Amino acid sequence: MRTLTIAFVLTLTPTAAPADPADWQSDPVCRMVFHAVLEGLYEDGIPDSVVDSIVPKAGTDPVKRSFVVQCPLCHPVYEAFAAYQKRPTFAGDKRNTFGKGLDAETVKALTSDIPRTRLLALKPLVRTWVERRLTAMRLTAEEKKDWTTKLGERSAQGKAELARLIASDPNYKGWSGYWGCAACNGTTDACEAVKTKK
Repeated sequence: MRTLTIAFVLTLTPTAAPADPADWQSDPVCRMVFHAVLEGLYEDGIPDSVVDSIVPKAGTDPVKRSFVVQCPLCHPVYEAFAAYQKRPTFAGDKRNTFGKGLDAETVKALTSDIPRTRLLALKPLVRTWVERRLTAMRLTAEEKKDWTTKLGERSAQGKAELARLIASDPNYKGWSGYWGCAACNGTTDACEAVKTKK
């Protein structure tokens, strides 16, 4: 039992920022974000229309619709949406999620073709889900500080990549370095909220 407890704690310990954001699966910080978002999608019952807007099934660059390529926080959020998109129905049931969904105004914003509208609506969802996960982890004050630092490092990586893409990739036309990365802004906001909780 002692060995299992130690292994669990090590799994939750944030590590240094990955050299290659595409290798997010090896990073406990990015895996936490993935699990937080996937759980949030199920618990809140996000409708297919929203998921298909965030992660389109057709097109050559589905990641670039709502996420920043090479951002270590966008990757796990994208992958969580993609996994939820392929979810099966529950055995012996017609349902394939838990929650009641979102209000009509939020659904309208999340399904908008205007990047600013869609991504500003996605940010609070990511924040809520990551905050929920971090709170459930019952972190000490020192652990909260460590998670905030590590998520901040990955956010900085993502924002630097976004700044480069805004200047070079037409897929990011109309994006802003401030609001453009819903994954980065949502996760860092979640950390700040959790840090103030006792």
